[in-house]
Order: sequence, then structure tokens, then C-alpha cells
Amino acid sequence: MTLPSDYKGIIYPEDVLTAADEDVQAQIDAILQNNMESIQVTDRAVEDGDSVNIDYVGSVDGVEFEGGSTKGAGTDVTLGVTNYIDDFLEQLIGHKPGETFNVEVTFPDPYQNNPDLAGKDAVFVTTINHITEQKLPELTDAFVDEKLGESNGLHTVDELRQNIAGTLVENQKYNYVLDYLMANASVSEVPDKLFEYQAYSMLDYYYMMASMYQVDLDTFLMAMGVAQSQDEFIEAGYEILEQSAQEMLVLQAVAEAEGLEVSEDEAKAFVGESSYESALEQYGKPYVMYQTMLSKAVDLLLENAKVA
Repeated sequence: MTLPSDYKGIIYPEDVLTAADEDVQAQIDAILQNNMESIQVTDRAVEDGDSVNIDYVGSVDGVEFEGGSTKGAGTDVTLGVTNYIDDFLEQLIGHKPGETFNVEVTFPDPYQNNPDLAGKDAVFVTTINHITEQKLPELTDAFVDEKLGESNGLHTVDELRQNIAGTLVENQKYNYVLDYLMANASVSEVPDKLFEYQAYSMLDYYYMMASMYQVDLDTFLMAMGVAQSQDEFIEAGYEILEQSAQEMLVLQAVAEAEGLEVSEDEAKAFVGESSYESALEQYGKPYVMYQTMLSKAVDLLLENAKVA
């Protein structure tokens, strides 16, 4: 590992300190999208693609059958998405909330859910309760205070914009400093163990998902269209894995050059006091201390970087 001589005093351009208005607005739009409000609409007819709450009672030859009724509890369906027998949902189109009407369908043959109904004609007396629409909330001080006041200490739109802009600037500084460091440092080789660590870290998410579905990892990767095998997945991400490993080595070199040490209190602050013990149990203390050291190295680089 060879660090550039100016690693402790990297100079970045002044525009790094400015967050673009469109970037700030993009994050605000994402917050609004994540807090869409569900409203119940009752004054228009159902259209294709609508989400609708309905009740129904099904019968064959005038006799109700088991499992063919919502029992007045209501159920949510989305036309074009929810899978119902025959053209059940298409027959909702054009009807308005409050209407009760017959939906006539034919069960498929064979019908595994209930073989006794296979191929039979059925009538569902159906009531549309309401159409559900998603409404984008208005960006107001009241909205910010309700959604972000307690969790983030933000209470007004101006505070939200300033907070987002500040975070963007910090990220821009981090990206510039790290990019400069990586472009001007030299890494002779990446240890195999470190590369393997990066690879298994990348696979870990997919492994947990595969476990949830009770299938092996290769099967899950193929089903998701990610890759045909673990080896193929790692090979496709080789450059990213190599870069991540090199970044760890460069930051470790900074920590060693500066003689940085990490205390347990610093590790607790980095992970979070309430999460510290579980982090030790899940990852082991060496890993937690190492990640804290890398974070401390980043802080040192940012503190000593200067604007042109």
C-alpha cells in the first residue's frame, strides 16, 4: 500500500459544498412517495387497474359453498394484479361503490383449491364498498413535524431542506475525497481472504432471502434472474468487489499511518449504544472495532480536507 503524500489535506472544488436543488427535491419527493395517503373514493365507477374493497357471497345452483364468502369483512383486490377465477374482477369495471350485483364465473377444470367446484358455473353476489386511491401528501410544516419531528428532530419544511442539503454536501465531500484517495493511492494486491469476505458479504443478503423461501442459494439466484450460480454472480461483480476491498485497504493504511486507535466507547457510539451487544454477538468484536477504525479514518480525511 502506498498513500499519496497529500492524503491528509486533500483539496476539493468549491462546488462540492453546494447541493443541487434537483437533488434536494428528489429526496423530498421520495419522502412524500413513502408517505402516500390512502383515501376511500365512492363517487366514481371502477376502472381497470383500480384497487377496490369488495364483499361477496358465492353460490352454485343457488347453494352457498364453503370459502366463497367474505362474510362482510371486506377484501382488497387490484384489477389487473390480483388473481381471481375467470373474469371475476373485470366484471367490477363500470360499477360504483354502494352497488350490489351478480358476478357470474365458471370455475376452471381442474380446480385444485376445491375439486368439487371444478368446471361449475357460480354466481357471486358482490358489493363494492369503496375504491382505494393513493394521494401524495402536501409538503407542509405540519407534515414534516408529524413524520420527522420525533425521529429526526425536523419540524419545518425549511429545516428539512437544510438537513437534506447538508447530508448531500457531506456525501459529496466523502465521495470526492475517497475517489481522490483511490485514484492516487496504489494497492499492489488484494489478499484473497479480503476478496472472499467482500464476495460473501454480497451473497449474504441473497442467502437470507433463499433461506426464507427454503431453497438453496443457487436455485434462488436463478429464480431471481441474478445469475446461474454463486460463482457466476461473484464473477459478474468482480470489479465492484475488488474496488470495495481496495477501499478497505486504503482506509486501513490511513488509520495505520496516523496511528489511530479505537476505544470501546467509540465503537459503541459508532454502532449505537442499544445495538452494541447484538452487533458483537452477530459480527464479533474484531469486526466491530475494525469498522469503527475505518469510520474514524474517514472522519480524519474529511476533517483535514480543504476547499480550493
